[in-house]
Amino acid sequence: MTTQTTPTRAARRLNDHHARTLAGFYPSAVCSRAFGARVRAGQLEITDDFEAWHTVDLNSIEFRDHNGRKIFL
Repeated sequence: MTTQTTPTRAARRLNDHHARTLAGFYPSAVCSRAFGARVRAGQLEITDDFEAWHTVDLNSIEFRDHNGRKIFL
């Protein structure tokens, strides 16, 4: 059984991961490395420069840490 994550939970986990490692996180699409996540209008958004925010689809994108390990949201 797998539990579908929410955008809020995903943003919290990605931001917590970055705060612990200070290495960002690596999405499988959109940008090469991201440093922040937020939720706007119910959609998860990530940023690589804190100026441009990119909406991501949690069903089609995976996130990895700086060692290539999957970040479970």
